[in-house]
Amino acid sequence: MARTLLHLPHQRSGTPPIDATSNDGMLPIDLIHQILLRLPTEPSCRFRAVCRSWRSMLCHPDFIAAARNPGPLLAAAVLENFSKVLDTESGDEVKQVDFVAAADGGSSCCSLDPKSHERAVCVIGKDRRQISLLDPATGAISVLPDHTQLEGATTWCTIGRSASTGEHKVLAIAATSTMSSEAEACKILTLSCTDHVWRETASAPMKAARTRTGFPVVNGVAYMLGYLRAGSEFSHRIMEFDLDREAWRPATIRTPVILFGLNLCELQGHLVVSCDNRSTAIDIWFLVDSQRSTWSKRYTITMPHHHHNPLSYHVYFEKPLAILDDGRIVMWMRVANMNIHVHDDTFLRIYDPRTQTFSDGTRIPSCNRATVFTWSVLHTGHEGALDTVARQALIRRRHQ
Repeated sequence: MARTLLHLPHQRSGTPPIDATSNDGMLPIDLIHQILLRLPTEPSCRFRAVCRSWRSMLCHPDFIAAARNPGPLLAAAVLENFSKVLDTESGDEVKQVDFVAAADGGSSCCSLDPKSHERAVCVIGKDRRQISLLDPATGAISVLPDHTQLEGATTWCTIGRSASTGEHKVLAIAATSTMSSEAEACKILTLSCTDHVWRETASAPMKAARTRTGFPVVNGVAYMLGYLRAGSEFSHRIMEFDLDREAWRPATIRTPVILFGLNLCELQGHLVVSCDNRSTAIDIWFLVDSQRSTWSKRYTITMPHHHHNPLSYHVYFEKPLAILDDGRIVMWMRVANMNIHVHDDTFLRIYDPRTQTFSDGTRIPSCNRATVFTWSVLHTGHEGALDTVARQALIRRRHQ
């Protein structure tokens, strides 16, 4: 492993570099660090009792982030006051985590533990303007400063890591309506900065397309679905915002198909477009070359769209969330109720492309956001609430 992992350019507040920890043994601290990184997570937890220097290293947030065996992949359905943590192997609910504001009311973006920025979810308030960061694993909430004064504006936002500095940034776009000529305001905020001030950037190059699945960040670039209108014809394009340069890239990416209902997500380090034509199949395209708008269709999923009661509800595909180690695809599904007074249910569907079979998990009512994150048993303190879940998942993995 490169030594740069021991000297991150932007250290977390109040956390010393790993090589600044004491060393009670004969081996160099760098060598000990490289050896311990290669251990499974459970022995690493036990080795914290060896000595103070090992405990300091093994509890260090940078060590946890760089560990070879980070732990099982979990999913979270984010609701208004709590999140439902789901097992991605089965789709079943394993824990409910209530959201709890910081002691200061959650009015500062520093109230969220920096270790949780990687799994934080951006949520828009009921006023369609206020942005909060939620940690679906611990329940911590951080309310960000106001980013726009526009009345009646609709806000889109996302959080992602800068490719060069490792800093986490929040990108927010406010528009008076989705049919306006361009976004009225585009601003960015760096979570590690102490002033917590939004910085204004150039407007998005085209109109933003409304989507419930958000816009992903892949390798330091945020992707957002936009559209062009020529008379009665619409065409989709994908806009790119570089978090390093804090600017929109001039060129846009053509989508692989021209259909409504396209969703963007990140899978295995790639930008992915998924499309459900709601009649025959779900197509999942991986971006190969952004400059040439080259895509590879890696999956075509055919499955029955269950209409147990066509007059009552339909089951629709939202987006893929993850691809498991054994090749199964974790998909986020929605049960659309025909009764407008009944909120939609959502659930995980675990699809096996080898056998073309699937299993469904726990239904979650009134949920508009889902995310996946890795939980390591190396986490400590109040974050240990999910340690039991992680250990059980590791035990199941060993016996498969």
